[in-house]
Amino acid sequence: MYVSKLVSNQLCPDLCFWDGVRGLGGCLGRHDLDFSDSFGSDHYILLNVARSGFGLLIDAWQLPKNKKIALPAFCCCVMAAPFLSRGYEICWIDTDENGLFSNKDLNTKIDQVSLVLVPHIFGQEADLESIYVLAQKNGVKVVEDGAHGWSEGFDFCDAKLLSFGREKFVSCGSGGALIMKSKERSVKNIKKSSVFWTLQYLFYPVIWSLALACWGFGGRGMSYVAGKLKLLPRAVTSAEKRGQEDVKLAKLARGLQTVLKYQLDHLDSLESHRHKMADAWEDVLGKLFPENEIIRPLSSFRVILKTNQALALRSRAKAIGFDLREWDGVPIAPKGVSLEAFGYQPGSCPNAEHFAQHYVTFPTNRRVARKDIERFKKLY
Repeated sequence: MYVSKLVSNQLCPDLCFWDGVRGLGGCLGRHDLDFSDSFGSDHYILLNVARSGFGLLIDAWQLPKNKKIALPAFCCCVMAAPFLSRGYEICWIDTDENGLFSNKDLNTKIDQVSLVLVPHIFGQEADLESIYVLAQKNGVKVVEDGAHGWSEGFDFCDAKLLSFGREKFVSCGSGGALIMKSKERSVKNIKKSSVFWTLQYLFYPVIWSLALACWGFGGRGMSYVAGKLKLLPRAVTSAEKRGQEDVKLAKLARGLQTVLKYQLDHLDSLESHRHKMADAWEDVLGKLFPENEIIRPLSSFRVILKTNQALALRSRAKAIGFDLREWDGVPIAPKGVSLEAFGYQPGSCPNAEHFAQHYVTFPTNRRVARKDIERFKKLY
């Protein structure tokens, strides 16, 4: 079937052509921008990729290596790589039926761990308070992973790590912010991002905006060529799939800070759009799949359909211009991760493995319009 527009969660969902232009102009600035109001703290570090923040934390806290790092068994492998590279083991925690951290399973393993990382999967709110109470009783650190959303304040965590990658709750293409309760370590020697790295991510929204605008008239080929020329960087490297940290620590470039500042300042507008798109998806999915459970997080970051026909649904959707692939139906994403290198035993976290194969996420990002959702209803 001829596809003129591709709708996706993954392909530059919330950045446009002018974000790239704005970022290039921001490169002319000499001083870092101030994000203390947005982050609710003066104690933050801006990084070129968020996962470098995990390395900074573990280096600062020097947690004992006879204790493990607790991660939910439904996550991206890059969360684990910085710890594995430093000689720590991962304690994989099962999830509930919706892919969120299982407090029950954590409770049975809490004596094995020194640090717990808690993400809000697809915008669903994890029970951070209960996890923090349990951790405090056992002398365990808690880090809130803010890739898909984050809470206010530090009442229920020891630090936050926000991610601003391509398909995150707030995006500037690449980057992250490590936010701490107090300044625990001098980070004055973090080097600047390379010029090539910076330009890759500033041209990222430019290339994708052009390619997606003419997807059926050469845009697909444009993205292919750009990828081959390494103008479109990979989200996860081959080394990271083997549990090895592979991105050098660097500061978030001034141009990307400019994009991030604009995105945070206009977050209310983005969230308003997400809510409208989630309303439309709920209506359409309720009619197309009346027997399936629909999950809509409070933030409307995604709309999640739980279904036994996930693979067939994604395949049919792709044929009509909706690439609904996300995390590849495996507990530790993306597909191709060496489970042995990550110390994960298949079958050890059955809830996470079941959820990984029985969900489809529907996009609510800036590139999605109500007419796209109506097109899905008509053609599916």
